[in-house]
Amino acid sequence: MVGPIAARWNVTVGSRYAEVENRLTETTAFPAGVVLKDDQLVGELGVVFQPAPGWRFFARRDGNFRFAKVDEQTFTSPGVIGLDTQTGASWELGAEWRTLTHSLRVTAYRLALSDEIGFDPAAPPASIFIPGANANFSDTVRDGVSIEAGWSLSSWLHFQGAYTFTDARFESGVFDGKQISGVSEHLLSINASVEMLGGLTSYLELQATGDQFLSGDNANALAKQSGFSVVNLGVNYAVGGLSVSAQVRNLFDKEYVEVANTGGIFPSPERNFLLSIGYAIP
Repeated sequence: MVGPIAARWNVTVGSRYAEVENRLTETTAFPAGVVLKDDQLVGELGVVFQPAPGWRFFARRDGNFRFAKVDEQTFTSPGVIGLDTQTGASWELGAEWRTLTHSLRVTAYRLALSDEIGFDPAAPPASIFIPGANANFSDTVRDGVSIEAGWSLSSWLHFQGAYTFTDARFESGVFDGKQISGVSEHLLSINASVEMLGGLTSYLELQATGDQFLSGDNANALAKQSGFSVVNLGVNYAVGGLSVSAQVRNLFDKEYVEVANTGGIFPSPERNFLLSIGYAIP
């Protein structure tokens, strides 16, 4: 439910409910079969204050949850019958300023999770071939700040940028105080786009990610995975219901790793191309 409560004030109130039932039969973990059920109800509350045209201040609290997927439930340590549902809450506090040519948005946030679901390479192994298993982690928290800015230099030339800082840590358990693996503290993106005639738009973007601990290294015992930056070039065309997008990803053919864990490194593609075509029927 969204609605004004006074001049310049708006409030959002909501809730959502979900339930799940998994009937699992797996040769090793659940040879006799097992039924896993759960349900969750969470709420949402948000407040927006607009003191003047172009200005907006906001605060929001939102509950969240995630049920374990079937493949996660069937790859757990021996004796673990079903993972608990991941639950948590997020808070946002921020301000936004907009004009016809400029925009700026600053947001401080916190995401606190209980029973976060993830792969733990130190858990009693679920398979003789792969060390570790899916597990519920101790309490985790992610505190951060994001800054987004936009600038229209003219009616056809636009710039956008975004930076996010995240401090992601365990708040209890054996990893208390350690950084959450696989989460980078720094994310940066910069985009320049040119609107041409006839529904044609081109853009050039930079995406950069800071270093992070290898996924699974929640003890922070190994060297960090290096950060990387890549440049992408693209062209979009839209007319009527037809849309065409062509991209050159990793324009400068850089060798880098986006996904890595304690079990291996998975190199990302060097220069590659993507063409997509869509049509929306009126």
